[in-house]
Amino acid sequence: MFNTMDLKRARDTEEDLNLGKSSQDAALDRETSLPLSAAQTSIWAAQMLDPLDPGYNIGEYLEILGPIDLRLFEEALRRVIGVADALHLRFVETRDGPRQRIDPDRQWRLSFIDLSGEADPRGAAERWMEADMSLAADLVRGPLFGQALFRAGADRYYWCARYHHLCNDGIGVALLARRVASCYSALVEGRQPEALAPGSWLDMLREEERYRASARYAADGEFWRAALRDCPAPTTLCGKPPARPQGFLKSRGSIPGTVSQELRALAATQGTTLAQVLMAAGALYLHRLSGETDITLGMALAARHASTREIVGLASKAMPLRLQLDPDASFALLLEQLRTRVRAVARHQHYSEDDLRRQLALRPDQYLYGLAVNVMPFDYDFRFAGHPVRAYNAGKWLVEDFQIVAYERPEEGGGIAVDFCANPQHYSAPALVAHQRRFLSLLAQLGATADLPLRRQPIVPPEERRRLLDGLNATARKVAQETLPCLFERAVARDPQAEAVVCGADRLSYGELNARADRLAHQLIERQVGAEMLVGVLLERSIETIVAILGIVKAGAAYLALDPAHPQARIEGILEDAQPALVIASPSLRGRLPPQVRVLTVDASQTLPTHSPTDAERCVALLPQHPAYVIYTSGSTGIPKGVVVSHAGIASLAGSFVEALALGSESRLLQFASMSFDASLWELVLALTSGATLVIAEEASRSGDALRDLLSAQGVTHALLPPAVLPTLDPTQVALPCLVVGGEACSAELVSRWSPNRRLLNAYGPTETTVVATLSAPLSGSGAPPIGTPI
Repeated sequence: MFNTMDLKRARDTEEDLNLGKSSQDAALDRETSLPLSAAQTSIWAAQMLDPLDPGYNIGEYLEILGPIDLRLFEEALRRVIGVADALHLRFVETRDGPRQRIDPDRQWRLSFIDLSGEADPRGAAERWMEADMSLAADLVRGPLFGQALFRAGADRYYWCARYHHLCNDGIGVALLARRVASCYSALVEGRQPEALAPGSWLDMLREEERYRASARYAADGEFWRAALRDCPAPTTLCGKPPARPQGFLKSRGSIPGTVSQELRALAATQGTTLAQVLMAAGALYLHRLSGETDITLGMALAARHASTREIVGLASKAMPLRLQLDPDASFALLLEQLRTRVRAVARHQHYSEDDLRRQLALRPDQYLYGLAVNVMPFDYDFRFAGHPVRAYNAGKWLVEDFQIVAYERPEEGGGIAVDFCANPQHYSAPALVAHQRRFLSLLAQLGATADLPLRRQPIVPPEERRRLLDGLNATARKVAQETLPCLFERAVARDPQAEAVVCGADRLSYGELNARADRLAHQLIERQVGAEMLVGVLLERSIETIVAILGIVKAGAAYLALDPAHPQARIEGILEDAQPALVIASPSLRGRLPPQVRVLTVDASQTLPTHSPTDAERCVALLPQHPAYVIYTSGSTGIPKGVVVSHAGIASLAGSFVEALALGSESRLLQFASMSFDASLWELVLALTSGATLVIAEEASRSGDALRDLLSAQGVTHALLPPAVLPTLDPTQVALPCLVVGGEACSAELVSRWSPNRRLLNAYGPTETTVVATLSAPLSGSGAPPIGTPI
């Protein structure tokens, strides 16, 4: 840090060189080596992590609506840059840490490009600027800036200025633009330009040193410690902690003139500023999307002392602004709280972010805020020899999470330009644009909704609301009002000889499976089992389980699957709650059942009727609204609860997925899930109503090499697997043309590994919605998979 010895060395150098008492002359001494300011130190350290990263380039381009004299423009530019000593910094690493030196003799050139012959001069200029902004600055040799002038036509020029953030900030960029315009105008008119340098970079360093030695510095530290005491981790729009970005993502937007007028009127009514309205809107938006009430925004601060306000150089910073939001309070009350907090923060804005991080003992990967809202209040109402200008941001700065940058300089029609910037590690381009659209929609309504409670503020644009509530839910379709026995028997009739189910060496055709199920159904009917009754199934994973399920529903009852792998207490608790009429059990599992439970052990060789039961033979005629099965929830949030699902729900499920997955007689679908989990119903129904083959994975073949071998040996074409199973398999060794993941969240890494060379889909749904409620489009890439749209 700049200390008393550094000041003495700089003053001694001034006297030795007989440069007088001018701080400007002292700053121009090439031999004076100085430490970095607090703001520079932070950026220097970050830049050294990746010296070739252009993320600290800032700048803009000005559209000049009139002719430009190239010679006079360059003269004005050189005069202004020549006295802005912060632009001539060079940096070196020493044993005492990084140091900076001013080298005003470093040569630089103005690039002039004539684009007037291009079909799209602006587009060509912006492509050039994009490439220029992607160049990493040489911090040792310099220069730390670049200048270019483009001729788009006789009366249209673009002036592009690039600066490394170590030598300039947004305020300095605006100061330079205004001074170049003033100097150029004077030269064109034959006048002597006004004085261009009201102070030097050395003055800013001295002012910072005085501040750090003052009592005010200690008081500021106490303020920040109190303000952020017990502050939670920053809330973000993506639900992930901020991180150092790799790359840059930006989308340009605009607040229309009518909306900006309404927001200015709202600010005037509330005794605040447009900038504070936009910041409060950012806090509201983050609150509504996350549900959090303790919100910390990043707030841009000029951090300039009164004596250094007009000096070009790096001073501005972003610091945390903590707000407590009450969902029942109005936006007007939020504005009042924000105004009070902004005033308090402004009084303590000179405190260093690095000092604050040390006080809070933050790790390098911990951040003070997520969403940042920055409103640039710079006045661009100046002219080049009478010709107006329009300013556009051209920088590519690093954003750890999400940033909204508004430029408080009216565009044509009175609008305000807004840049939406995000960390590409956490946000995709479509997600960025979606946030932009919602935020601008929120702003458009604030003038009329400022008195509404925050929880009622509309953050979803009307068109998105229609798409979410109407478009995505426009899933109505005619579903056959049929029962599971009818759907299965139709597949039997199509091809009785087709292979229906396989388990190890055992297999049954559709005709054989139907006959076995019919025999069991008649046994149950003889025992007065019918509609509105439950029959439990406690069997090992085998073909007999499928026979039992079909036999139960053919009898008109609903099946209740019990998993032999479950603890005895869970099995007994479910039986006590469900009170099944009887339980079909294998001899080896019969002992798991309480004595009072009626048990049926099926003898497959018994001679009984093999025709499907008619409604006349059933106790009650079977209808689509009758229960087909009962599945008990896991009980992870309390006592397990039984969910009753009807035959109509099964018909709807089959109607959606048989078509969506293109299932048919050539398909082979894996039966992987436990019969006590509703995914097993998905597997059974989709296979046995489409004419496909159901391949049962025995207990020993449900992960790793055994599962891989089963998939390969049986030529499985379709499977529904939980993501937890996928890491046990090598996707390159599994053919499996169609894979549906469900039951738990699927990671982006699994999507990246499993999506190549197959159709990968994500399914989601609670048990109450008949297994699945939504299905994604085919997944690809490395992004987090969506749960899709309603089936």
